[in-house]
Amino acid sequence: AVETKDRALFDGFRNDFRRRFSSLLGYEFRGLAPGLALTILEDNSPTLSRTLTRDQIREKLSAYDMRRLESYGRNLVDYHLVVDLLPALSAMFFDGFFGDVHLSLAQRAILMALGLQRKTVDALEKELNLPANQLLALFHKVVRKLSNELRRVEESAVKAELRSAEDQAGEKVQLQAPVEKTLAEDLEESAQNEPRQSTSTNRALAKYEVAGSDREWAKTLSNVKDVGSVSIQANESSRKKKSSLASTLAKKSKKRK
Repeated sequence: AVETKDRALFDGFRNDFRRRFSSLLGYEFRGLAPGLALTILEDNSPTLSRTLTRDQIREKLSAYDMRRLESYGRNLVDYHLVVDLLPALSAMFFDGFFGDVHLSLAQRAILMALGLQRKTVDALEKELNLPANQLLALFHKVVRKLSNELRRVEESAVKAELRSAEDQAGEKVQLQAPVEKTLAEDLEESAQNEPRQSTSTNRALAKYEVAGSDREWAKTLSNVKDVGSVSIQANESSRKKKSSLASTLAKKSKKRK
């Protein structure tokens, strides 16, 4: 138990040293040779492995930064367009957020020198004794590997969100009551109920019908002066009136005036 506690304490000091040393590589330790700086940074210790999430990516890189990395990985733009992103990429890599990405010793040295030490390609060409085209070819592979890993993390996060949304939608559908009858059965039942509804509606409106036939109205109107006080006794045979009743009433009113 004591050894485990001492080991955890030692790992804490070592990780703190890594963090501080990587930050100072762009200042006091910028003049160190890439090989020496990489040896001190890695220290032959187990590689850190941390889970990279989309939120962590967004803290360091924007969506436009991601597109720039992808464009450089496809040879669509020059490396100068992604130089400003190297410090963030290098810090994320040496902090263990790209645990599934394997880089060779030369590739790690180039990433550290350009990203953490902020060295130029010309200066690195002299220190590593490599032609510029070969150095840029190795750098291009590094950026492409890291860009692919970033895209994989982004796509995994989107797929997880879509699955969660589908599961929630499926639960809502299951909570809904099942359909008891088909559309055809519902239409057939509606067709059977329609005559009953029409009959009841006609009975309800029958009390508002105007009583009397056209002949009765013509006879009554010819004998009275005040149209507003006309009344005709309703009977069962005179419950239906024709459309000419309104026109007859209007003509009589005009003649009275």
